[in-house]
Amino acid sequence: MGIFRPYRGGVFPTIFTDECCPDVFPRNEFVHVLKRSRGGQRPRHSENGSMRALIALIVIVYIVGVGVVLSPTVQAKWNRASASDFVTSVAQALPNAAAWPVRAYHSIVERG
Repeated sequence: MGIFRPYRGGVFPTIFTDECCPDVFPRNEFVHVLKRSRGGQRPRHSENGSMRALIALIVIVYIVGVGVVLSPTVQAKWNRASASDFVTSVAQALPNAAAWPVRAYHSIVERG
């Protein structure tokens, strides 16, 4: 019969089937353990994928916003300052850059 034989969901090695060693690996129990040990694969729902995509989009927009807020500091210090001055100025501007969503929200609310 060979080393592998087909089963539902893939190819099952015959060395672990009940044909080889029925007392050690009863087929039904081992297939159940094998399916669980593959990372607990469960059917993926489209809701999980869309939620992951939404979270990824929010994170990307946030990181791009931080970069936009930090860009004047980086442009001013990139060629004109030493590395320690550059890092110091970016570190000082980082809390302000990280809070850009709050400033954007306040600017929208104050206009209306």
